[in-house]
Amino acid sequence: MSFRTMQDGLKAVLLLVEGYSASNVSLADYRILQQGKEKMIVLRPGAFTRERLDFAGGRDNLWNIIVELFIKYRDDAQVQNAIKDERQNIIDKIDEYSKLNNTDGCFQAMIISGAEPTPVFGEDGSGPHFLMAEMTCRIKEFATVV
Repeated sequence: MSFRTMQDGLKAVLLLVEGYSASNVSLADYRILQQGKEKMIVLRPGAFTRERLDFAGGRDNLWNIIVELFIKYRDDAQVQNAIKDERQNIIDKIDEYSKLNNTDGCFQAMIISGAEPTPVFGEDGSGPHFLMAEMTCRIKEFATVV
């Protein structure tokens, strides 16, 4: 069990949200933003903490995974409505599969915070091209180290 196991479990759950597939959900690969999709998710590592639970090797790992939701910018009303709907769909699906669809070692996954959506501009100042909402998913994992 590891961060990678939990991240893969989270990705698998996000693929259950309507409209998402391997082509618009990535693990820290921002090249998907160049594919012209209407909505995309990029997962990247966040902070973590670990602590010993007992002398038999039990560990409690708290993994934070940053979930970046990108909505292609068409107009203000469209993108504002889409980002709030998609953000809620993601929260609801993770709540429904809070053990990440029984990922080994996962005790609970939950979106614990989210930042205000921000526009994403091109390097040349063009845009905005996307509206991005950053959320933090905290995953509690129990592990035994032998």
